[in-house]
Amino acid sequence: MVVTAALNATPRQLATAVTVAVGDGGDSATEGTDYATVSDFTVTIGAGATSGTGTFTLTPTQDSLGEGDESITVGGTATGLT
Repeated sequence: MVVTAALNATPRQLATAVTVAVGDGGDSATEGTDYATVSDFTVTIGAGATSGTGTFTLTPTQDSLGEGDESITVGGTATGLT
């Protein structure tokens, strides 16, 4: 899967590292049960840019339960930014 980190502002003068986390306690899909754990990773927004991309693999876990659609949160944080 491809994820894009974007700034809602003018480009920054220095590169910005965004830590991306996959999965959240409020998701309907359960990490480790419905899909394999995805480690946090970094997307870098280069100096003078307003976005950067990164990729991760989401591996569903096969089970015999009859489940409907489930959701997974993908979020990012960057030190010094809100």
